[in-house]
Amino acid sequence: MSMNQLTDPDAVTQALDECDRLGRESFLAKYGFGPARRYFLLYRGMRYDSKAIVGAAYGVQFPHEGSLRPEDFSGGEDTVAKKLRALGFEVTTTGYAPRPPKYWVFRARPDRYRIREAVQELELDYWTIERSDVRAGDYAAIWQTQDAQGYRGVVGLGQVMEDPTVRSEEGNPFWVNPTDGATAQGRVPVQYLSSPPRPPHYPSYQPHPTPR
Repeated sequence: MSMNQLTDPDAVTQALDECDRLGRESFLAKYGFGPARRYFLLYRGMRYDSKAIVGAAYGVQFPHEGSLRPEDFSGGEDTVAKKLRALGFEVTTTGYAPRPPKYWVFRARPDRYRIREAVQELELDYWTIERSDVRAGDYAAIWQTQDAQGYRGVVGLGQVMEDPTVRSEEGNPFWVNPTDGATAQGRVPVQYLSSPPRPPHYPSYQPHPTPR
């Protein structure tokens, strides 16, 4: 049994889904791992303990052998990080340590989501997060891509109120096609602001990876 035999990205995704179902503490306890010290897999905007995910994913790909336990790893967390990157996943060292707020650009397509109405009417709007390290306390400029009238640009500003969690947006009336919001994904609640704080001088706004 060796981590090097793990070659199936879908096995990693299934391990991530199991972690979401069980919760971090229960997942670590099930597979016998402690919290990661430095390297975290960043997926759907959420951070996962890299070694525990690889251990569980091995058992998914090789069910007759079972999952890897901590003593089955010959390398450190940096070796695990290299394996996950080779399988196409993003690994971060930001972990759960506090950091200053970041400033992002969240983009919405008006042919999919009525963002201008949502900014005016919603107290909280849940934005899909994929590869970005968005956290509670961050701020966002809400950008609309070009609409039928030719307008595009910033339509609002908001603050992220909680760290990402997996949830659906079924029932949100601002989706043009209601089924587009029904998929459970990593999302963050954003409160739209009428009087946003002044950002730092020359802020480095970071684009949200996927428009709504």
